[in-house]
Amino acid sequence: MTHTQPRQRSFAVAKSIIVHLIKSQAGSLAKALMESVMNGIDAGATRIDVTLDRKGYVVQDNGHGFQTEAQIEQYFEVFGFDHTTPEETGRRQYGQFGLGRGQQWNWARTTWRTRTFDLHVDIRASGLDYTLYDRLPDVPGTTITGTFYEPLTTPEVLEQVKHLSELVRYSTVPVVINGRDVTTHPDTVRTWTHVTDEAWIQAKEHGPLKVYNMGMFVAELSAYRAGCSGVVVTKPGHALALNMARNDILDAEDGLWRRLKKLLKDIGQERTRSATRLSESDLRRFTADVATLNADFEQYQKLRLFTDAAGKNLPIGKLISSLQETRVLTLHSAEHASLSRRAMDNRLATVLDARTLERWNVDSLEELVGVLTRYSEHAWNFRVSDAYGHAQALKAARVEPDLTKAVPQLRGFYALSPEVKGYPRAVMVGLREIGRDVQMTAWRYRKDQDGTAQGAVRPFTERRVKAGQSDVADVWTDGEKTVVVHETRLEGVKTVRDVERLVLDVLQVVLPGGSTMVGAPDDTAAEDLVRFLEAEPRVTEWTLRVVRALVGEAQRLNVKVPHRLLHLLGTAEGVEDQAERVAVVN
Repeated sequence: MTHTQPRQRSFAVAKSIIVHLIKSQAGSLAKALMESVMNGIDAGATRIDVTLDRKGYVVQDNGHGFQTEAQIEQYFEVFGFDHTTPEETGRRQYGQFGLGRGQQWNWARTTWRTRTFDLHVDIRASGLDYTLYDRLPDVPGTTITGTFYEPLTTPEVLEQVKHLSELVRYSTVPVVINGRDVTTHPDTVRTWTHVTDEAWIQAKEHGPLKVYNMGMFVAELSAYRAGCSGVVVTKPGHALALNMARNDILDAEDGLWRRLKKLLKDIGQERTRSATRLSESDLRRFTADVATLNADFEQYQKLRLFTDAAGKNLPIGKLISSLQETRVLTLHSAEHASLSRRAMDNRLATVLDARTLERWNVDSLEELVGVLTRYSEHAWNFRVSDAYGHAQALKAARVEPDLTKAVPQLRGFYALSPEVKGYPRAVMVGLREIGRDVQMTAWRYRKDQDGTAQGAVRPFTERRVKAGQSDVADVWTDGEKTVVVHETRLEGVKTVRDVERLVLDVLQVVLPGGSTMVGAPDDTAAEDLVRFLEAEPRVTEWTLRVVRALVGEAQRLNVKVPHRLLHLLGTAEGVEDQAERVAVVN
């Protein structure tokens, strides 16, 4: 059997991949222009000038430019080159991949005037072919002129100028945009809280951490991931390991970032220990330490890391005491706010607000209890006082995220609310505008249906339309004094259809004449409503009257009205005006 000799082969990259890289890296025009700024600095520039308007841009530097055709072939024509060779090592601050220059080609056709050369690139017209002119008069540096494929609007120009200014803010080489130096040399900043051989750091009380790689913006990290809020700028010669798009840090590969991250975490922990009042970012950072079993138990007991349904912030000790008493942990529901209050007042359940889950970066109560239990057991392994009791109370608690299932004994409540304010009040005024008419029409309909026998239908009594809360109904009546609409229904009226549904729901509860708060729902209620609407087709009229009164009250209260309701009112008024003009003519 004959065997062929093995041969060494190499992989190749299709041109379509290069086009994809150009487009996928071009997250924004400002990001693309930042790449040109960094290339200018790598070329030895001591100043970068950027001019940007609606039609295009110019990036000009005073670096060494491309001095030979061989350099153009090696560094401009080829995408990606080996930066680790002895010739390339240490030549650049920023260049890692040899790809960044292509980002701007997604936005514009460009001309590169550098020393004795002129290079024209238009990937939409010519793909990856470019035109090279040589033997031109020698000019210093590099000037890139871009003409946008689609012109920008003035607001877009202003946005890109602002964005680029933020990206290059801490450049040690001045960057002048439309005539204004937008950079601040880090050495001149007096608000750094920590300065090391590798970085400048400004620790803040709250917010994210903004990371700049040798003065150029990389990413905005959450405080719990970074360990601290504020700003970190690495010094020249101390480059972070970044992904290809330069918008994230490669944690596993970056020894510099690991050192900085440890320092940032120490800064954040010191703030937690010494601060008299902690921000939400500080609390989130500490809960992340709890989740990774790195938090100080004494601090864990002291900090108010939990928010209950009443909005009160609790330390772990208070939470555990409540759980030991109620043995039920559940989650607050805005829809059942009254139920939350009664569960807490009667000590039937420990009710946490959803803000607690956000603070702990968990998706469910079960996940939160798991984090707390693991931390308590970890602390107990080191014989930390109280940790065992915490773990036992957490394990013994029944976790039920559905509030209505957590306290079934409180189900079926109806409660009147204080007089509502703002936009819900305007909706309520609209409903009161038609309240008597709707109820009177329903009463007459019942009277006609039930006959004229003495006492067959009770005398008419108007019921007041009010706001309330219930866990079983959106609209209800006691049959005597009130027709009640759930607060959330009032808040949710945004469209004409919402108003119409509300009118129909009010009709459905007043039509039978009695209370809807006792007994099982009548299976024939829907059929009765249909028959009523056939006899009294006035829903559209009532809906328009509600909208008219709603808008009037909202204007009096100076509260915003949904645009679609205003549009309906305008259309209706136009129709009415036209009808009046026709009547006058006739």
